[in-house]
Amino acid sequence: MIMRQFNIDCDGILSDYCGRALDWINGGGLMAPSGVAKTYDEITHWDIFGPRALNLPHLKDAFAEFERSKGFVSGMKPLPGARAAVAILRKYFDLMVVTSPSHKSNHWVFERTVWLDDHFGITPDEIIYAKRKSRVSGDYLLDDSLDNCEKWVSVNKGRAFLWDAPYNRGKALPPHVKRVRAWDELYREVGVYP
Repeated sequence: MIMRQFNIDCDGILSDYCGRALDWINGGGLMAPSGVAKTYDEITHWDIFGPRALNLPHLKDAFAEFERSKGFVSGMKPLPGARAAVAILRKYFDLMVVTSPSHKSNHWVFERTVWLDDHFGITPDEIIYAKRKSRVSGDYLLDDSLDNCEKWVSVNKGRAFLWDAPYNRGKALPPHVKRVRAWDELYREVGVYP
């Protein structure tokens, strides 16, 4: 029997990219001038440091340097519930991690590959590095980017699921894209009953 392919993003679904950024912003004397710690719910736009999110443009270049540094990816934590979800989804699907590489970092791809193996047992042949995720066919896509979901369903016959986050709210979803807020909700949508 051929298993259906389930493509899953990494940052924001499996790995806590925003948490890594917030730890950096709120620690080491880098706190915003107000002295008030920034929170996940304040990240309402992909440009974390821009005026529509945390509004910390003075930290953008320094963070970009930190993001390119050795240890940035390996220092991320898995998001709560992600390990169990990967184990469940693997029982029912051919699970592929489809993640964007950072072209600005010499360490990103290597560290991400090792991180996925260490935390999830995901091997290199189960990882596809692609900026244009719509080129990766499959039956399902789970991503936290509405843009990725929209482009993916425009060229694939499967269904896309938008993992809910403050930075992807407030826009209407096209047909074949469904917002999910929890792993149990996703399981119901794809007919998995762990």
